[in-house]
Amino acid sequence: MKNQKINVVALVGKSGSGKDYLYNYLYDNFDGFHKIISATTRPKRDNEQEGVNYYYLSNEEFAKQILEDKFLEATVFNDWCYGTQLAALNMDKLNIGVFNPAGIETLQQDSRINLYVVHVEATDKERLIRQLNREQDPDIKEILRRYKTDEIDFEDSDFHVDAYFPNFDGFPFEANAYMLMEFIKGWAELNNQPV
Repeated sequence: MKNQKINVVALVGKSGSGKDYLYNYLYDNFDGFHKIISATTRPKRDNEQEGVNYYYLSNEEFAKQILEDKFLEATVFNDWCYGTQLAALNMDKLNIGVFNPAGIETLQQDSRINLYVVHVEATDKERLIRQLNREQDPDIKEILRRYKTDEIDFEDSDFHVDAYFPNFDGFPFEANAYMLMEFIKGWAELNNQPV
């Protein structure tokens, strides 16, 4: 990995914007993508699987890998560590992942990667409704906490965006996703990465 740069498509957006849906849609519907699975120290939930949702590490293992420079980026959120391991990337494909603003800023300073940043946007009302509809009995306090955290994180961040994706209800999502894929293909061709 030292001589060849790693191509990464990074999706960023506030909670409820639809970035995870777009992440899965692009991976499922277009060849050439490699899904970046993040690592975390958060305990595995009942419906989650190792290597599918996250790579679950102990605090000690997470810290050890950071010291050994095995992460592209790492952050602490809600008292748990999250990050992108170099081993989670594929040199032969476009790596696609979901990142927070701090993660994007770190990636943009990393000389080992070519980065294409997509900011997924939705109205505050749509984001709130989506979050309320995700679960049978939503945790309102957690939704409000995430909303406030997003406001601070996005206000305090300073990262370059290559494409904006309007994920508003009523827009033809598939048509927009196809258009976004065309932008990504153009960027990938400039970086000698077939899609």
